[in-house]
Formats: sequence, structure tokens, C-alpha cells
Amino acid sequence: MLRTPLLVGDRVMHSIFGEGELTHIFGSSEKLSIAIKFPGTGAKIGSNQTISGLNC
Repeated sequence: MLRTPLLVGDRVMHSIFGEGELTHIFGSSEKLSIAIKFPGTGAKIGSNQTISGLNC
């Protein structure tokens, strides 16, 4: 589960993709989705149900 509040510009660490920057937040609470830009792999979008390996 993702911590809240998340803010655009937050730096996050993913176990596979490494360090990234939060670029967009969509929805709220149980239907929260976020977009993260990872150097070298591009942007990834996921929800609080599908994102794993992320430390905020």
C-alpha cells in the first residue's frame, strides 16, 4: 500500500527500476494511481493495488 500524502516531485525507490520521480497523481484513496518517471526505463503508471517494490 502506498503512503499518503504523496506529492508530485517526490523521489521514490523501486526494487527493480531504481530511483524515480513522481510526475502525476490520479484519483484518491482506494483508486489512487500514480505515474513515476524512471531514468533509462521511462514512465510507469500503477495503482495502489498493482504497485509492488516501491518505497516512498
